[in-house]
Amino acid sequence: MTEKRPSAMVVAICPTFRRPQLAGNAAACFLAQKVGGKRALLIWDDGGSLHPHHNGSIHVITSKRFSDLGSKYNALAKLAVSMLDADFLAVWEDDDIYLPWYLAAHLEAIQRTGRLWSKPSRVLSLYTGSLQEEPAAGRFHASIFLSREAWRRVKWPTHGRADFDQEFMASLLRECGPPADPLEVHPVPGYVFRYGSTKNYHAQYFMKGPDDTSWYQDVERTVSPVPKTELRAEFDEETRAVYERFREPRT
Repeated sequence: MTEKRPSAMVVAICPTFRRPQLAGNAAACFLAQKVGGKRALLIWDDGGSLHPHHNGSIHVITSKRFSDLGSKYNALAKLAVSMLDADFLAVWEDDDIYLPWYLAAHLEAIQRTGRLWSKPSRVLSLYTGSLQEEPAAGRFHASIFLSREAWRRVKWPTHGRADFDQEFMASLLRECGPPADPLEVHPVPGYVFRYGSTKNYHAQYFMKGPDDTSWYQDVERTVSPVPKTELRAEFDEETRAVYERFREPRT
């Protein structure tokens, strides 16, 4: 069973690398979340594109480049638990879109069921050129939400393979049981997967197959450094359009 406190602390963990505009979009999505209780966003930049930032609920951590993305996720989770006393962790990819009910639906689903993690059965995606809803079984690592206990039991793999995220989700299922489903709380998916529409690189461009261990280093070799800047929590044009589509009508 998950530990349920009167006011749970939810920490979104966001790795980023040389995509400061997308990090700003991710921060804007976080600030738009309609969830009660305590929350924070941890952004870890190991690409030299952001200045450190600690203001309110948003924290930007900077460091030298990690050897693999699994290690970066584990560092984010460890910091969320040790520094912010996180009860729950939400994977928060900088190039995807999180709609305002996303965190609240996950939190309610996991607290209703007492399960150790949560994952939607369906998501929205934009890679076809229009907003589509599709099944999410075994896919979309960036849509998962897990308890502190789940992360204590299952760490992200650090072998560097391209399928590290699939392995992590399979380990959660094996060690922690089936996930709760936030769509049982809110029927519209709150997660939107993006691929080629962000005007930035996508990690999948570099992955030659599930066992590829060179892709992470290829990103660093291929993607040029960008001038260091302050984090600016601003929606990009596509995210604004998606938010407008789901905007609550004025009364």
